[in-house]
Amino acid sequence: MTDKLSLYNEALRECGQRKLAALSEDAPARHYLDDVWDGGGVDHCLQQGLWNFAIRTVKFDYESAIEPEFGYAHAFAKPADFLRLVQISANGSFDPPLNAYEDERGFWWANGQHLFVRYVSNDEIYGADLSLWTPAFAKFVALHFAFEIAPRLTSGKTDIDRLERRLRRARTEARSYDAQEEPARFAPQGRWVGARMAGSSAREN
Repeated sequence: MTDKLSLYNEALRECGQRKLAALSEDAPARHYLDDVWDGGGVDHCLQQGLWNFAIRTVKFDYESAIEPEFGYAHAFAKPADFLRLVQISANGSFDPPLNAYEDERGFWWANGQHLFVRYVSNDEIYGADLSLWTPAFAKFVALHFAFEIAPRLTSGKTDIDRLERRLRRARTEARSYDAQEEPARFAPQGRWVGARMAGSSAREN
């Protein structure tokens, strides 16, 4: 099972560095890794695939306080833990998928009063729960952290090109492993449009 310390130490191993004894250790390596962690390093990796352990299914009601001037009838606010769309539909079976919607400025726009959405989540009980990560995904994340810190940590002594190749391969392997656990599905389809309301702040008031 992956935890933060084991993730950090795997990243350091990839850089040819010694392990940390604890997450409280006052060492440059730990501070560099913290920078990647706090800077959205895990979110970046979660956005790279449709990871089963991170997928959340939610029914959304439309925002009654928002009235568009044209186009689709209703707005649905994206949740704070949203990272990547998996499926969207007007019903809970997700069959058929919904094609008549727009994705714009933190909202989905559609004509129905409800949306059913499956998405990659960074919530603490979904994507941010390291105990749910597969070994392949954990390896991918560790290599991403290693790639990010290596230039500062090793002063150019680490083979960055080699790390990048290993990172790409780990991402492919993690996606492949995860895909084996999921039935085939259609990618969501939407169309980008211009602003539908006069005044950029109208939706947020």
